[in-house]
Amino acid sequence: MGDEGDVDPSSEQVSAIVSILLNAGICCCFVQEFALLYYGTRRLPNDRILCVPDEQHELAVELFTSQSNILKPCGPLPLRRSDLLNHKYPRFKAIGRTDFWLLVPASYCHIACEPSNVEWSQRGLPYPKLPVYVQSLMDTKTGVDLEDLIDGMDLSEEWGEQNLDLEGYTDTKWLEGYFDAFPRRWS
Repeated sequence: MGDEGDVDPSSEQVSAIVSILLNAGICCCFVQEFALLYYGTRRLPNDRILCVPDEQHELAVELFTSQSNILKPCGPLPLRRSDLLNHKYPRFKAIGRTDFWLLVPASYCHIACEPSNVEWSQRGLPYPKLPVYVQSLMDTKTGVDLEDLIDGMDLSEEWGEQNLDLEGYTDTKWLEGYFDAFPRRWS
């Protein structure tokens, strides 16, 4: 959504916001809906969610906050998925536009956010490489997104065997921390 009179962003405007991080030497990539759209799924886009290295998350937030001529801090997305913790991370609205931005640490996505794991769209936007993103969805147990991505890309079992770690290893420490961050509904 946005405010009355807001307009959709151009690809140049989206690139300009991503460049705030890239020009500061911060690796980043789109995750969640925009990554799924990039890989051919059918999703209604919400926030543009950028994954950044954990050790640079605070700096990324400071950089976005300092861009008060184009971005302003705002509250969390009112309609949120119950299986995500997006509401815990800083969210920004582009001034005069309909785009919202969320900065999440790479550990939240279980992605090593580094240049070797990022590919660039034809419009010059960063996305996790397909094997990296599929592995992330598997590791984080994000089943619906994983199913949509497999269907959208028409990935085969053979592709998975060649490109993914299918040994059944689960990062239990990460998963426990992730689930502990959710509010307890039944005690």
